[in-house]
Amino acid sequence: MYNDIVQEDFVDAYKNLTYKGVAALKWVTTHCRNSKYVLKADDDMFVNMFTLLRHLSSYYRFGTYRNDLILCLVWGRMIVMRTGKWAVSEKEFPGKYYPTYCSGSAFTLSTDVAVKLYYASYTVPFFWVDDFYITGLLPLKLKLKHKQFMSTYVLDGRKLQEKFNGPQWYTYVFSHVHDLSSIQRVWKSLLKLANGEVQPNIKYIQVNSSLNAF
Repeated sequence: MYNDIVQEDFVDAYKNLTYKGVAALKWVTTHCRNSKYVLKADDDMFVNMFTLLRHLSSYYRFGTYRNDLILCLVWGRMIVMRTGKWAVSEKEFPGKYYPTYCSGSAFTLSTDVAVKLYYASYTVPFFWVDDFYITGLLPLKLKLKHKQFMSTYVLDGRKLQEKFNGPQWYTYVFSHVHDLSSIQRVWKSLLKLANGEVQPNIKYIQVNSSLNAF
């Protein structure tokens, strides 16, 4: 209806999510090279675009993190699960811990990184855990470092309204969500802030380049 769906030629199954991620990188590489940043977010994430855009605009304006940016909730030394939904065999990945990668719930890339990751996927063997492949294995191949977006994620979706409607709303950018009505209420609140009906005290969020943040 809206011509806003990109479709590639593979089965849309859970263990094919890596193909979907690479397809997104391909689309950015082919059609979006003039953009400055790329945001990837799951469909169960609420994004405070106003605060995110303020920060990205600030980084770009002052020449900070214009390139080689992987901005996310950084996971370090995550244990490789051998049982359950995310079970990975030792044949697939022999190590006990994953190298550093991002929470796949939401992350931001400078566009040059998206392009580099896409071309790196030609030489890095497929791995079905998409978060780790896209934000872990590919950056590792390119020797790119992750930037920790501190204190911006609300991982407990039950606290969505509390965090985004409270006095510290400007410190949060991403939240998991559980129901549509909560998203609508919080979005209306943020629109009032953006339209100047409420004047918040804007502060900028610290970015930490340490890989040992967790």
